[in-house]
Amino acid sequence: MSLKPSFIEKLNPDGFTPLHLALHINVVETVKRLVKCDPTPIHVPGRERITPSHYAAEINSVELLAEFLVSCPESIKDLTACGDTAVHVVVRTRGSEVLKNMNNVNDKNSQDMTALDIAMSLPAEMNTKIKIYLCRAGASRASLRHKNVSLADFMGSQE
Repeated sequence: MSLKPSFIEKLNPDGFTPLHLALHINVVETVKRLVKCDPTPIHVPGRERITPSHYAAEINSVELLAEFLVSCPESIKDLTACGDTAVHVVVRTRGSEVLKNMNNVNDKNSQDMTALDIAMSLPAEMNTKIKIYLCRAGASRASLRHKNVSLADFMGSQE
């Protein structure tokens, strides 16, 4: 990084930055050093527009995802090619431990779904713990956001 700082944001022929590659081979200390020197690569999308934050969410790495969010808080809004944030990725991979440390649970993906909507679409045996964490974090369904919903309507919409 000190000899050629611009390389930290360059994609290799496979569509990965050095930070993506360090995450992929699970070299946690190298990842932390790269981020400490320059947090910008946290935002750099690789193949499928997956950023290091998305990848950390996918592998359920609470430690690295927290590190990324502290170093680059705006990375939580980065979208994959499918329009998913890191929260959406966490829900899809059932990373309930990671959910405890996240706070943008009501963002919508490109299908106009919140993390709770995605969790509700999973089979019941897979989504119970995730729904609990999402609800504790203030999650709501996209259909209920920004509407004046009565308590009766809200309770009737629950599965």
